[in-house]
Amino acid sequence: MKKSLFLNENFKILWTSQILQTLANTLLTISVMVNVYKQTNSVLGSGAVLALTSLAGFLSNLYAAKYINSFHTLALLRFVGWSRGVLTLILGGLIVTHFTFSFILLLIVLFVLNFIGAWYAPARMSVVPLIVEKKEYIRANGSLSVVNQILLAGLWGGGGILILLISPFAMILLIMGSFFVSGFLIYKIKLPHKDTTLTVKKKAQPLWSSIYKSPILINITIMDFFEALANAIWSSALLLAFTHDVLGKGEDWWGFINASYFIGAILGGLIVVYLSRILEMKMGYIIALSGLSMGLFTFMFSTTSSGILALIFCLLMGPLYQIRDTCQVTVLQDIIKQSELAKVTAARNIILTPWTGVTYLIMGYLGDMLGVKLVFIFAAALYFGSAILALSSKTLRDYNIKTVTEQESHSIKA
Repeated sequence: MKKSLFLNENFKILWTSQILQTLANTLLTISVMVNVYKQTNSVLGSGAVLALTSLAGFLSNLYAAKYINSFHTLALLRFVGWSRGVLTLILGGLIVTHFTFSFILLLIVLFVLNFIGAWYAPARMSVVPLIVEKKEYIRANGSLSVVNQILLAGLWGGGGILILLISPFAMILLIMGSFFVSGFLIYKIKLPHKDTTLTVKKKAQPLWSSIYKSPILINITIMDFFEALANAIWSSALLLAFTHDVLGKGEDWWGFINASYFIGAILGGLIVVYLSRILEMKMGYIIALSGLSMGLFTFMFSTTSSGILALIFCLLMGPLYQIRDTCQVTVLQDIIKQSELAKVTAARNIILTPWTGVTYLIMGYLGDMLGVKLVFIFAAALYFGSAILALSSKTLRDYNIKTVTEQESHSIKA
């Protein structure tokens, strides 16, 4: 990584804080799922953990989209870290307690913990433009993304083993400490006095006003709808069915395919960091190109019966799609007024989070009706459709972080 970005003390602090948040949040989810399964001996019980997490995130974004601008963003990030640390301690006590209502109380505490945690991502996203120069946006987002991908891949792959090696008490202390230190680090971020956009806004704008004012935002959100439906094919059930029915392989190859995509995503994050100057000049085309590449490789994936080729195609999907996500975040940070960024992010999540849940049902139903292979081909068509939408939108296609059109900038920042 180039040194200039990491000479920025504020960015290093935020970067480290996110690492600790991801570490603590992932270990907490894995720990709770494992312990709930042990106590209830029920797959449904452990599955309820993920379902409750999703529900808490959705309801939290409903409130965040409306009220997040009522809080100082740095104070909010500190509160998220410290309160989750306290709730983790309570959760740990419930895990090792075996009285009658401990499971119900555990779910309640877990719901509150994830409800609070859902405010971290939109708040953190809105801080980046305040501590990083515009020319560093894409590299900053790439750096945050790649470390997040590495942690997620490593923790979900080896978290179960780590739980076996560390006592429940030590694990709770590790998770709680990570949350507390994450919040403390935010306390050390110092913003220039000229940055007043973190102050409370007295007159709130309508919830969706910042989205429908911007052609770029509308196009990106529609593209997200297409791609969320397409992305449902990579869910555990459909991908496992494809591995069995089309590739004729077992669960081990299902794991290899998942891992290959994570490796590709990590490579994509590194490419963003090192080629940020080139990418920022053609971000609109990069977003469209990622859709085309996903469509092409998904189609090739769906028509092969070779396990090796399937791994290669999945590996090749990772980099450009990761680059696309980073470019999209950078575009949003550039065109949205900073004081509206957290609210707009939460508002988009209100739409996209429940839709993502629905997509699994849609693709699962189509898989039963049409066969898993045709569903993957349908997903490839959706990726192509997303790319066509990006290319047909002049404002998005020609987007340049240094020369965003005055009309678009005015419409979203007015």
